[in-house]
Amino acid sequence: MEILFNIGEKYGLWGICGLVVCMGLFILFKWLGSKLSADMESGLEKVGTKLTEQMSKQNDTLTKVIVEQQERLLDHLLTEKKANQSRHNDMINDKEDLAVDINNYLKDIMNIHNSQRAYILEFHNHNENLSGTPFVKFTCKYEWFELKDGYEPLIGNCKDMAFAAIAQVFKDVRTSKNQCVIYNDLEKFGEQNPSLAYYLVKQNTKTLIFKGLYDKNNVFIAVIVLEYNHIINAKDINLNKLHVQASEITQLINLRYKYDE
Repeated sequence: MEILFNIGEKYGLWGICGLVVCMGLFILFKWLGSKLSADMESGLEKVGTKLTEQMSKQNDTLTKVIVEQQERLLDHLLTEKKANQSRHNDMINDKEDLAVDINNYLKDIMNIHNSQRAYILEFHNHNENLSGTPFVKFTCKYEWFELKDGYEPLIGNCKDMAFAAIAQVFKDVRTSKNQCVIYNDLEKFGEQNPSLAYYLVKQNTKTLIFKGLYDKNNVFIAVIVLEYNHIINAKDINLNKLHVQASEITQLINLRYKYDE
């Protein structure tokens, strides 16, 4: 009150009015500032709440999508695994059933071409080195001969052999005109293929004929071998007939033809 009295004495009524107006404006501005700050805080809280709700909804949607995708992927993997297992079992059953047919077919080939033994050396992967590169090996999977001829079976003995043992024969067959090679000089054959000759060349072995077996993708998968106890030349063999027989027996040993269709 003393301040108002002093201002009144010095400036009169207009001074007091000016002071009142200034104080009113000060109070008004302070009130407006408080209200604006409160409104801004309220607005930010609403925005934050909406953003939180939106993010929560998006997270729920994303989680639902991920779960659904994982469930579909799991169902697909389980279905594929079951299908592969079923396919594998079917192939084993078919392989067992076809073994008799393949043996009979080898017997027919042996008799038609007048050989003393017929067998199939099949290429396959088995184990791998430390860098993960698989080894290519070969095994005598099918064989036919007459017991009276005194042959020792290759099945069980010629098994999981390193590809290096047959590499030269593989190259000779692959680069030959009819994918068929006749070896009469077995001494030279032994010098070029010592490991293979150890198993294949016996006292009565005079000629070996190797015919390549190729799948429908032209992959060299096996060789059929005819063994003779006498010298055989190309003119003594019906190469066209052997070529047809090789294609037919490939259909039997390679079951992927059936299951890839």
